[in-house]
Amino acid sequence: FYRKRLVGKGISLSPPDEERVEEIDRIIYEELMFNQPKRESERTMKTYITNIAKQEIEAVVLACTELDLIVDTKANILPIYDSTEIHADAAVEWILADG
Repeated sequence: FYRKRLVGKGISLSPPDEERVEEIDRIIYEELMFNQPKRESERTMKTYITNIAKQEIEAVVLACTELDLIVDTKANILPIYDSTEIHADAAVEWILADG
C-alpha cells in the first residue's frame, strides 16, 4: 500500500534489508502486538535508523502503526514519517472539514 502510493508520487524507495525486515516483524508480532515492548527492541530500531542514515536516505516511514511504541519519532537522526500520526491527523482534518 505505502510503496505504491509513494512511488506513484515520485518518491524513490530503498530496497528492504531482509534480515532487518525479519527482526522488525519479530518485534511487531512477538512484542508490540502484545503490548510488551522490550528495551532491546528500542535500541535495535535506533541502531537500524542510525545505520540507514549513513546511506543516502533522507527519511524513514514507519509503515506499521505499532512501531511508534518503540521509536521516538521526534528524536532521531532522520525525519520519521509515522503512519499512526499521519492517519490521526488526516482523520481530524476529515472530521473538521466543512461540507
